[in-house]
Amino acid sequence: MSALHRITSPADVAAQQVRHLADAAANPVVTIQLIPGQSPAPVISPPFTLLTLPGQPHDAGCCHGPAGQVTVTRRVAGTRAMNATWEALAETALTAEESAAIVAQLTGTQPPEIG
Repeated sequence: MSALHRITSPADVAAQQVRHLADAAANPVVTIQLIPGQSPAPVISPPFTLLTLPGQPHDAGCCHGPAGQVTVTRRVAGTRAMNATWEALAETALTAEESAAIVAQLTGTQPPEIG
């Protein structure tokens, strides 16, 4: 959540990004959950993407390394670690309603009804 308060881009660009986030939160098929700033952080992890498809025996994952390399894996051990990271982050995240309210407050709009 600190990324929403730590503006590193021009104000008009940051405002557009937050409005885009608010629009996404209003979409019923999108769930946005913010993680409040905590010390220590709940998880330290490089960015990753985890893809779970119904009917497939294994997840697929993609990790981004510090030097810009991208690693794609279907190894159970690798995707299990990504799932564990995701679960740890989800446990500390605000609800979708709380997150939408914060984003709406930043944009000066009303939060969408979620449910």
